[in-house]
Amino acid sequence: MDLSVKVNQPNFGMAVLIDDSAKAIIKKQTMGLSPKKFDKFWNKLNEKIEQEKDNPVNTIIRKAKYRDALAAEVVDSNADTAIKNYVITQGLIHRNGSLKFLDRGTARAQKINNANQNLDKIATAEEKDFYPGSIAPDLEPNE
Repeated sequence: MDLSVKVNQPNFGMAVLIDDSAKAIIKKQTMGLSPKKFDKFWNKLNEKIEQEKDNPVNTIIRKAKYRDALAAEVVDSNADTAIKNYVITQGLIHRNGSLKFLDRGTARAQKINNANQNLDKIATAEEKDFYPGSIAPDLEPNE
């Protein structure tokens, strides 16, 4: 008797997440902005979070690996066909208050989500489909 269960963990949104490593960098970068740019940064970030809230593919804002900048890491939501995480960082110049990296990351997340949805619509081949007439030959046990 086969008691195995395929577990599909539901994702309840929250596609744009912020790692603790990014908080200090965001604070440092936004403190150097004018009041107008400060408000623009937070409005754009909140807008992006709202736009992506129902996307099951996560975009995680974190600290870049080798420098004091932000990075967006896109993580595929489909474990069965997952692709390697995609990372895009802030540019070397004019990075303070720039969210272009996040725009690129969320665009990639949307593309991955679209691919996952399209793959889910396609019927999956079963063992019987590999035989003419979809009739599998009877396999006799070894004697």
